[in-house]
Amino acid sequence: MLVSLIEYGLTEYGVTANTIVDVMCAWGRDNIAFRQQRGEDIVLLENNDSES
Repeated sequence: MLVSLIEYGLTEYGVTANTIVDVMCAWGRDNIAFRQQRGEDIVLLENNDSES
């Protein structure tokens, strides 16, 4: 089987979106904590396939 490796990257300008993504992630973590405190059963799915 032939496997191709494709590598992607962001431009300098694209990296400027990281601040927005960080704020959205923080909101998501806070939202999950808030909902859990109210008794909601939250199940987080993890993707362990990526190489970080």
